[in-house]
Amino acid sequence: MTVLKAISLGGGLHRSENGQRFARDFINAQGDSAVQVAERNRLLIRRARLQAEIAEKDDIAVPAELKNAAAVQSLVESEKALMVSRDKRLKLQLTALAELKALLQSEIESLGKKSATQSRQLTLVMEDKGRVDDLAEKGLALSARLLSVEQRIADIQASVLDIDTASLKAKQDVSKANQDEITLRNDWNAQLAQELQNTEAELDTLNLKLTTSRDLMTEALLQSADAAQQATGAGVAANINYALVRQKDGKSVVIPADEGTQVQPGDVVKVQSVLNTQ
Repeated sequence: MTVLKAISLGGGLHRSENGQRFARDFINAQGDSAVQVAERNRLLIRRARLQAEIAEKDDIAVPAELKNAAAVQSLVESEKALMVSRDKRLKLQLTALAELKALLQSEIESLGKKSATQSRQLTLVMEDKGRVDDLAEKGLALSARLLSVEQRIADIQASVLDIDTASLKAKQDVSKANQDEITLRNDWNAQLAQELQNTEAELDTLNLKLTTSRDLMTEALLQSADAAQQATGAGVAANINYALVRQKDGKSVVIPADEGTQVQPGDVVKVQSVLNTQ
């Protein structure tokens, strides 16, 4: 006698008195599981995108568990578009800072040249003042000329001071731009790390919920053939596993079987409904 015939003679698969309730439980758990699987897939692609951004890669590597998942390509494209947008925004900010630093550096160089020119002029005027002072000691220089030379010296010194002040400010602005760039990069890296941590936490929570839903579905399958029929009708992979419990040398031995396996006297047929979670 085969396993299938033994089960038939025994009245078929177990049907609980509350079979309809278990069938409803299965349907509810199945709906929850479908939503959770979709959300899990979305989170897995988000995690892959964050990992790509942290590694500064251009493409998102599809997780191994989603290689054969439905609609995964649309999820990847959506996350890729977001990644490109975020990368473009970061690069624009960095480019703006780089252009600002280049402009300030050009200003510093220009101010340096002006400062050198004014210093040469100051040297010449100081030499001229020396000659005027010599003439004044001899009574050969007018006071108006001496006053003009001193005024010229004061003007050049004031100009040099203004140039040095402007140059110092430009250098401070360059330092600030450098610090802004460091801060921008650090904030970006911190944001990515935080988003990845949050995504991992969401995945952990969702996996727990998904496990619970699948456990409920499996329990419903074990308790009622009606639930198994609901699973098959809904396109859910629910497998019926058979085994023979046989006494051998005074011990119970479990032997894997199928519907065509021959049952020997004293064997106990063990039937189990298993939900395929792939």
